[in-house]
Amino acid sequence: VKLNCGDFRKGGYGLGDATVVAHWLEEAGVDLVELSGGSYESPVMLGPSWTKPSKVEAYFLSQAIEIRKVLSKTALMLTGGFRSRSAMEEALDHHIDFIGLGRPLCAASDCVSQLLSGRISVLPAFENTLRVGVPPLHSLLRLFRVGRFVIIVTLQGWYYINEVRMGHGKEPDLGLPCLRALVQNERMEARQASELVGVECVGRFHGNPPPD
Repeated sequence: VKLNCGDFRKGGYGLGDATVVAHWLEEAGVDLVELSGGSYESPVMLGPSWTKPSKVEAYFLSQAIEIRKVLSKTALMLTGGFRSRSAMEEALDHHIDFIGLGRPLCAASDCVSQLLSGRISVLPAFENTLRVGVPPLHSLLRLFRVGRFVIIVTLQGWYYINEVRMGHGKEPDLGLPCLRALVQNERMEARQASELVGVECVGRFHGNPPPD
């Protein structure tokens, strides 16, 4: 079960709530809890890099340490910001059972095997270099709440398209402009949606050709 450690909103769902839920999940016999955090209103799961380049890792380690205290049988996975082998090893030293990864795998599917073999010690941090349009536009968007949401959605399009490319046996396009990726992704999802029929979305779906 994937569990949010907090929505990071004033008066919202917090660590105390997550600790209680984690305990309930263990009592219910859940084998593994994956811990992350944040929301679209407060996207801390993307770390500081969603507004500016950052080397901060393990965004929710302190929360995971507290939740670990109430789990005696259920395994705990921590996801959010891991890029370096050293940060992962530190989390494991705090009795975190598994490390969860997301964005690095979206455009470097073999990066984990490279890390485990010792060929690299740090995973790709695409989030530190991706930009929406030209740098001045990206910097301007960061100043406004709506603009920051635009950054999130646009960068997600880049990750999605590269996942689809790899799924079709193609190499990821690391130089793909984020805005172009967003347009490609929206068109692809529109084609998928057009194949769905009825409230239950039951219909024929023949898949999509790989992105150009």
